[in-house]
Order: sequence, then C-alpha cells, then structure tokens
Amino acid sequence: MEKTRSLCRFLLLLALLLTVLTACGKEEDAAVYNIECDGKVYTVNHTEQTITVDGAVCSFSVKGHGGQVELEVIYPDGSTYQWSRGDRVGYGGWSEDYDPDKYISGEEVWDILQLNQRLERDRSDSHPVLGGFLLLLGIVHLAFPRKMWQLHYGWRYENAEPTDVALQVEAMGGLVTALIGAAFLFT
Repeated sequence: MEKTRSLCRFLLLLALLLTVLTACGKEEDAAVYNIECDGKVYTVNHTEQTITVDGAVCSFSVKGHGGQVELEVIYPDGSTYQWSRGDRVGYGGWSEDYDPDKYISGEEVWDILQLNQRLERDRSDSHPVLGGFLLLLGIVHLAFPRKMWQLHYGWRYENAEPTDVALQVEAMGGLVTALIGAAFLFT
C-alpha cells in the first residue's frame, strides 16, 4: 500500500515537472525585428507597438484570440485604418484622410505582422478548457487512484478491494491524461 502511494506521489511530481517544462519551452516572438517586403525594410517593435519605414513611425494595436483578430493602425498624420477578421469574415474601414500610398497600407501591416498565421494558430491550437479539464482529471487520478478505482469498479461488487496493479494502472492513466491536458494547454 505504501509502495503504491509512493509511486503515485512520484508520478504526480513527474506530471507537474513536465507541465512546468512544457510551459518554459514555449517560444515567444522577438520584440523588435526587421522584415523586408517589396524592397523596403520595416522595423517592427512589438513592445512599443510600432512599425517604422522610411523614417515614418506608425502605431498599431492587435487584439483578439480564439479565431478573431482586430488590427488598428494609427499613422503619423493622425489617419487610421481598422480591420477585423474572424471565421471567413473580415470587415473594417479607415478614416477619410487615410492614404495607403503615403506610408504603409493597412493590408501590408496585416501581412508584416503575420496576422493570418496568428489567426490560424489561434483557431487550431487553442484548447484551454479541454486542456485544463484533462490536466485536473489526470492529477485527481494520480493523487487518488483508490477513490477513482472505487468510482469506476468498486461500487459494482460488495467489499471489493483493488489490487496493486489496478491502482498502478489507475495512476498511469492519470499520468497520461495529465500529459495530454498539459499538451493542450501549453503547445
């Protein structure tokens, strides 16, 4: 019995360690970088939310997640461009004094910030509710294999007791479930 509890504690710690390591390995976009497009070099600064081209500094803001992205660009002369895109639908507009040839067009900003890729990534990779549920369920199985065995099988038989192997299988199932949940959350 003590051997089973020790194994469960070890597996729980292993699952938590793997969760932390998975979260630490997540790549983040560079804060400042240059990108060349049609012979021009654009400097993108995500910290200050600016794009600089030919000495002109344009501000931008990007909002949204889970299949919806909104972009707003504010130009040095005060003109603006807004665009929002979701599932197969895009809409937006611009101020009356907006001139796409004067600085950088809103469509170019959208492309330079790679918002189509972000939209696809958000739509396909994000499953936080499912990931959280599976992670929690796996941890419960790891921490309480006897109770989980009772919920699954013990109620069917009078005075039933699980074997050590049954408890280990229950704990291993919890580990696998927790790892799948962590994968949904952090990748």
